[in-house]
Amino acid sequence: MVQYHDTEVQRRAYARVEDMLPLNWRQVSAEEYARVAVYFEQYHDFPPEPGDDARRVLTAVSASHEINELRQKQPNVAYIFEQLDAKLNLILRQLHPNLQDRVLQVTRTVISGSGIAFWTEAAELAVGDCLEMQARLAVDALATVDFFVRVLRLEYQDGLTQVSCCYDPIADVPREQIIQHVFRRQGDMLRAQRGM
Repeated sequence: MVQYHDTEVQRRAYARVEDMLPLNWRQVSAEEYARVAVYFEQYHDFPPEPGDDARRVLTAVSASHEINELRQKQPNVAYIFEQLDAKLNLILRQLHPNLQDRVLQVTRTVISGSGIAFWTEAAELAVGDCLEMQARLAVDALATVDFFVRVLRLEYQDGLTQVSCCYDPIADVPREQIIQHVFRRQGDMLRAQRGM
């Protein structure tokens, strides 16, 4: 039974999907990363920054998964809930305008429960660099998932750099949101292949 559990954990962590996601990243200095790592070790969360409370509310009230499931059965009802969800998020953003300080670019990615790869034109990075990242798990999503990554590999092709990274660190809730997103997208792709 334990072996099945280990296999299931690996399957969940390493399931991946290629996607186009709104993404923002910035390189983190060794000093800043050390501060984050110590705080994360103690609290299993990242040090608070201005606007974090509002970001957490946005993440907590996000109903994108439930709306996605409802869309399959009752598309009209799902549309109504999508509009309500968007309005609530818009109100929160109006009350907390500092949430819009980082621009997210729709970026080609491969994302999994263990890491992320993304393509970029301008990447003066080296293996071992630490990046802070924000991503939305859909082009129309308003809430972001926040995490840190360490660069594992850089590949250059046609003027682009593929930056492959592992999470270092990521909290449990964002990791689970990413895993659920991967499984949903894989399900969507299978349905599309079958012509459903």
